[in-house]
Amino acid sequence: MDIKTKQLAVQIRNAIQRNTMEGFDKDGKPFKAYSTNPFSMPYYAIHNKDKFKKYFLKQDDKAHIFRKQKTGKMLWVLFKGGYSEYKKVLAAKKPKKAGVNLFYTGQMIEALKVLSTTEHLIKNDIVGTLPKSLEIKIGWSDAVRKNEKDRNSATNAQIAYYNKLKGRDMFGIPEKLAQETIQKHLKEKAG
Repeated sequence: MDIKTKQLAVQIRNAIQRNTMEGFDKDGKPFKAYSTNPFSMPYYAIHNKDKFKKYFLKQDDKAHIFRKQKTGKMLWVLFKGGYSEYKKVLAAKKPKKAGVNLFYTGQMIEALKVLSTTEHLIKNDIVGTLPKSLEIKIGWSDAVRKNEKDRNSATNAQIAYYNKLKGRDMFGIPEKLAQETIQKHLKEKAG
């Protein structure tokens, strides 16, 4: 892979990261909102317990923490405002603007890598060898887990796929942005 091809691949990866962090899907549309349906989760699964405790102490309604009646052993947390509330309270970094940006700890977005590039060429007797197409693979290795300490945690690819099923497809960039990135690359390569 030549250095210019690698540079284009990195530029496209960066564009996907920026687009996602700004809250837009691969088509340039805002991501579908997080659910506001109440949900509960085990207390041990909360990543930022200090932040949660500060939030919890401000609440008037103490029904947010409970134990299941059957087992009574494990502590659970109820988020009445759904995943949207959970994300608002516990996200490591707040989005620059309101809305969904698939950014919780930043690990998934930051771990995106250029996995490979393949340049398909056309041989021409008059002009010589010209690029016909370029295939760029961007993603994560399957070994990368959101929580390295938890072997049962989902991989970044699984989390991205789950979000795609929920109407939040981050893999790609709008056609206009892709064309601008490619044109810029071609000008640099020619110059």
